[in-house]
Amino acid sequence: MGLKFAERKKIILNILNTENKVEVAKLAERLGVSEVTIRRDLSVMEKQGLLAKTYGGAVKLEQTLLETMHRDKAKKMPKEKEAIAKYAAGLIKDGDVIFLDAGTTTAQIARNLKNRSNITVVTNSILVMLELRTSRNISTILLGGNCRVGSFDLSGPLAEKGIESFRADKALLGTDGMSVDGGVTTGDIYTAKMTELMCRLASDVIIVTDHTKIGKNSFSKYVDIKGIDKLITDKDADKTYLEKIRKIGVEVITV
Repeated sequence: MGLKFAERKKIILNILNTENKVEVAKLAERLGVSEVTIRRDLSVMEKQGLLAKTYGGAVKLEQTLLETMHRDKAKKMPKEKEAIAKYAAGLIKDGDVIFLDAGTTTAQIARNLKNRSNITVVTNSILVMLELRTSRNISTILLGGNCRVGSFDLSGPLAEKGIESFRADKALLGTDGMSVDGGVTTGDIYTAKMTELMCRLASDVIIVTDHTKIGKNSFSKYVDIKGIDKLITDKDADKTYLEKIRKIGVEVITV
C-alpha cells in the first residue's frame, strides 16, 4: 500500500527544505507512485501556499518570491539604470575604497567594475558580492549580519558594527525616494541604518537613482539632501526639481 498524501507531503517539504527544489520523476520513483499523482500533490501544495510549481517539478515558495521581487525591480527603468551605473562606475578611481549598498542600480555599478583593478568594495549586498566574486583584482568585503527572508542584503547590529571599522572615499547609494523636504529615503527600515552609516563614513556621498524616485518620499530617511555630494540620475528627471537640489549644494549629473 502506497504512502498517503499527508506522508508524501511531509517528505516533499523535507526535500524542499534541504535542496530548495524537487523533480516530479525523482519524487515518483522515491515515493513509489505515478508521476500523475506527484503532479496532483504539487498542485494541491501550491494552492496551500507551500511551494511554487515549475516545469518538471517545484521550488520553495520563498525562493521564488525572492527571485520574482528582484527580477521585477530590475525590470523597472533598465536602460536608465544601466546608463547611471556606467557613469557612476567611471567616477571610481584606482586605489579607491568604496561603499555600495543593496540595490539593483548599485549591483549594476559592481558589474561595471568587474574588469577594474586596485579597488576595494565594502558592501552589505549579496548581489554586489555575487557580481564581483570572480574579479581577481578587486577586494570585496561583505559585511556580516542578519539575512532576512526575501532580501539580498545583510543588516542589523553585526553589520553596523562591522562597517564602523572602515572609511571610504566614496559611498554609492540607491534610494526609494528623495525630496528637498524629506531627504533621501528607503522603504526598508532594516537597511536604513546601514546606509546612514555609509554616508557618515565616506568622504564623497553619491546617490544613484532614476527619475521616478525624485521628488518622492519613502518610509525611512537615511540622510538629508544637504548631506550628499552628488546625484546621478537620468535625463527624464524634472529639471525644475533638479535645480532645487542644485541650490542646496548638490552636484547633479544627468545621463
